[in-house]
Amino acid sequence: MAKKKRHQDTGEKEITRSSGEPALSDLVSGKKAKWIFFTLYFLVTVILFRAFLFDDVMLFATDTIPDGVYTRQYYKDYHEEFGGIPRWNPLILGGLPFIDAMHGDTFYPGAWLKFFMPLTRALGHKLVWHVFLAGIFMYIFLRTLRIRREAAFLGGLMYMLAPSFVTLLYSGHDAKMYVIAFLPLAFALLETGMKKPRYYTFAGLGAVMGLLILTSHVQMAYYSYWALGLYFLFRLFTAENDDETIRSERAVKAGFFVLAVIIALTLGAVQLLPAYKFTTTYSVRAGAERTGYEYATSWAMNPEEAVGMVVPAFPGFEGGIWKLTKSTYWGRNFFKLNTEYHGILPVLCAVLAMLCCRNKKIWFFLGLALLSLVYALGANTPLYRLFYTFVPGVKNFRAPSMIIFLFLFALCVMTSTFLGSLLDRKTSLKEGDSRLFYASGALIAVALIGSLAMSGLLDIWQNIFHNDMIGSRVNEMRANITFIVKDLWRVVFFMVIVLSGLWMYLSKKIGIPALTILIALVAFVDGSVVDSRFIKVINPSTYAGIAPGAEVREIQSKMENQNPFRILGLLMSMSRMRSPNYYAMFGIQSADGHHNNELQSYELFKGGSYYRNFTKHWLEDDNFYPEKIPDNNFLRAAGVKYILIPTGSGAMLRENTAALGRAYIVHDYVVAENDTLAVEMLGDSAFDPGRTVIIDEKCNLPLPGDSGVQTASRVKDITYTRNGVAITVNCTANGLLVLSENHVPYWQAYIDGEEARIYRAYGTFMAVQCPAGTREVSFEFMSPPFKTGKKLTLASLLLVAAAFAVSCGLHMKSRKKNK
Repeated sequence: MAKKKRHQDTGEKEITRSSGEPALSDLVSGKKAKWIFFTLYFLVTVILFRAFLFDDVMLFATDTIPDGVYTRQYYKDYHEEFGGIPRWNPLILGGLPFIDAMHGDTFYPGAWLKFFMPLTRALGHKLVWHVFLAGIFMYIFLRTLRIRREAAFLGGLMYMLAPSFVTLLYSGHDAKMYVIAFLPLAFALLETGMKKPRYYTFAGLGAVMGLLILTSHVQMAYYSYWALGLYFLFRLFTAENDDETIRSERAVKAGFFVLAVIIALTLGAVQLLPAYKFTTTYSVRAGAERTGYEYATSWAMNPEEAVGMVVPAFPGFEGGIWKLTKSTYWGRNFFKLNTEYHGILPVLCAVLAMLCCRNKKIWFFLGLALLSLVYALGANTPLYRLFYTFVPGVKNFRAPSMIIFLFLFALCVMTSTFLGSLLDRKTSLKEGDSRLFYASGALIAVALIGSLAMSGLLDIWQNIFHNDMIGSRVNEMRANITFIVKDLWRVVFFMVIVLSGLWMYLSKKIGIPALTILIALVAFVDGSVVDSRFIKVINPSTYAGIAPGAEVREIQSKMENQNPFRILGLLMSMSRMRSPNYYAMFGIQSADGHHNNELQSYELFKGGSYYRNFTKHWLEDDNFYPEKIPDNNFLRAAGVKYILIPTGSGAMLRENTAALGRAYIVHDYVVAENDTLAVEMLGDSAFDPGRTVIIDEKCNLPLPGDSGVQTASRVKDITYTRNGVAITVNCTANGLLVLSENHVPYWQAYIDGEEARIYRAYGTFMAVQCPAGTREVSFEFMSPPFKTGKKLTLASLLLVAAAFAVSCGLHMKSRKKNK
């Protein structure tokens, strides 16, 4: 009886085996099978990323090169010099709060690999091993659903190999990969808690949910919370046993789930609070143009990408992917650096689950899949307007296609549920079921028709779904036909193989081990074929996008003997010779750059996304007039001392002789009522920022004014400190010290230890009134939302630690009792 009950509890039961199978079947069905499966996950990971793991190279990622490298290198350098986490990033765009503006996975433990190995290796390793963890966590969740081990193994394998997950590494979207990897673990804890509600289980759930926020991808964490919340409600009101429906127990579970959410939000508060305050108040994302419907629906998944979930080549690929020199992507987004293809087996098995294995669990995950699909399509369906209007938070995000990872998750659960029921022979499929042959024949027919009529079918598609396609996209669509046909045959071939395997198993021609191996091999080949198209390695010491150019060494040599200054590499990025943040990788401070959370005030100061104010006078109609560079007041006020000019394969360093220092002293000022007026006044060529500063309020220190008498006031030294900037000045008369770092209300200034009022200079920088004499001036950045968030996070960590201690104590007590 005990043996029989054990099989019932795990969702497994004995079936008739051929004489040669018992040993292998026992091996993959026994209690120790998970270690075999985890080893296979490890081997799959190593095989998939062998080019990276066994050579001193770097995983290429389009966003990592311009954004990921410099932020992590700055964090690493700061940590080595001062310890802790930097508060301010002075390297790009006039300076940005490091934590509040969000510079990647600052608080995520997996990102701390960079402190223990070379950065270029750490950036790849943290992604590679999250692929491995994704398989393990999905297996764990599927086992909590009492799905038999072989089916859980296959579900985990499909999840970790899913191209919609793995190909995110090509674009460098590491935080998305973290969330996808840990989502099944959160579901496993929730499912465990719903079966047997315990404080420490839900505390663990809260910890994992909080970790999703700490990945720094709040949007992906937000979508995960949707899924977890819906699953909680589903489990709360569709209990499997009568005793679970007791009202008091429901109340306990609801209370524990609320506790988990509180733990999650407080644990993630150190990331969430500063980012929320900054992005909704000071960042460009706070503007109306970045919360409107058009912005919110940008980067949606379009119909072409939806078909790509079945035939990955359908929407095409960007140049550089799949050994393509030219792009074949003809979808509606500006470009496409990943795929929404989840693998053909999750799609096939999910369909079979709906047809042959319907139950409450299947219906829930089907609903989750459809919800994520409709949302991902954005404005392509009218339903998105409902999300935008009624669901809190949706207006603050764009790229609704990000939610498609929930579609993958749901498909993998449906797949494993179906396969588990199939192996237990509990589906409507029977021995010799002819429907499997009919399905195979239909698939082959589809492939034949597609091969013969793909050009005409694409014309029909264009007329119905994309009749406003521009000429260049039409050419790319035509160039993609060969790839579509090849991929169509590949996925049909894999589906026919699996359908044949299912028929053979149902006909008792093969057993569970053989079918498991067959499906695993198809899943591995299918996933790795598409994944490998997006896995690219580079040599960081020679790759032009990351290796230091000759101009870098020239600038660094000038930095050794001068106070901090800025360069303008705008023309280098416009010519695509360098990425916008290239020079920041080497600790060089640039007036330009790229960051999604740029300050609104600095965007106004530089003249919008095209830097119109920085290019006045000296760059007109693509013509360069170097003699007019000193006439640009914006370059002067921002302390831009050198401008990089492309010269064929290199760069020329042009000095701006009129540049003011990073900090400088003036003895006169004018008041501008608002930032826009301040920028307009600075743009007047008759205005001299070297003598007069534009500030937001009248200062109460009497100044001599611009009397025409030259003074010897000067800045002697500028040093970046742990929390800001320290400056030594010598004022021969009362003056205003101007510091060209972006103003955020979190800055505090001190003169000889006494707090000083900070004025807003030129609409974006800072100024303090400085009495005559030698003065020690310090600017310190301290974010109140970060301080509050840090306290909440520490309190939450203590709560989680207590829950962990309780769990360990109960486990030890149970072991002693069993002995």
